[in-house]
Amino acid sequence: RAATPLQDRDMQFQVYWTEVTAQFQEVWGSVIDSSGANRTRLIDNPCGSVGPEGAQLGLGCGVRQWIARQQFWAVDEDGDGLMSREEYFRAYPIEKGDSAFAEGESFDNIAGISEQLAEWQWLDAYARSDDVLREVLKDPKLRTFWTPCGMRATGVLLAPSGNASEPGMPNHWFSVNDFQQLEDGRLGLAISGLNDDNNNIYMLNIIVRNNVTGEEAAFAVHTVQRRTPLYVPPDIGGAEVGLVVGVSVSAAVAVIGISVAVVMTRSKKMRPRLRVRKKE
Repeated sequence: RAATPLQDRDMQFQVYWTEVTAQFQEVWGSVIDSSGANRTRLIDNPCGSVGPEGAQLGLGCGVRQWIARQQFWAVDEDGDGLMSREEYFRAYPIEKGDSAFAEGESFDNIAGISEQLAEWQWLDAYARSDDVLREVLKDPKLRTFWTPCGMRATGVLLAPSGNASEPGMPNHWFSVNDFQQLEDGRLGLAISGLNDDNNNIYMLNIIVRNNVTGEEAAFAVHTVQRRTPLYVPPDIGGAEVGLVVGVSVSAAVAVIGISVAVVMTRSKKMRPRLRVRKKE
């Protein structure tokens, strides 16, 4: 409220999380990892070198890369493995302002004098994969995780200890002092106890409350993937022979923003935002 100055000490926070691994597997499928186990597809992973049949299935590709590859095949109408200028602009008409690339990039800049794109060029430049990810994650038939009411209805409240395996306490609110001060000025909170046996994917969000006025607002959703640790054979040198365990981090960090007071100044009609991040 304009008449009430916002102070960091008046801000309180509750953190909510929910697992979306099963939904991701249903939409994006699984991949076989280096240990031979079936795992949820990684959000971000280079497609690598695969055979013709594997390439058609997008095996090994991360979700972002898989989406980009599927779109390449859809736009490459004649299936010759090269996207012509004509094919591109039929899919992304100039008059509609459509573009597959990041701001400042264009088909002509990327293709150069060849006036066509190879698949690897498209995979490097395509910038619309997260739009597709957002559509899947924001399916209102599955959850509403962008409002305080939605979080309480479909999320799991984080325990005061920060351990997701422990029950939350509805009357407990974190204060500013409970968060870490990050180098870029944002505040972060370490969350332990998130499962990582299947490249698990979680959504996290935060309810911010002004303790003076009682007003509440939701912050930005973060999507975090807990990559499953793998045993990796090391480079063998001298007399030392053994196995190295590639252990994932023990705490996924939810970063709540640049200033805790800013979120309370926004309209309650604030548009939902989504950040997709990978944690290893």
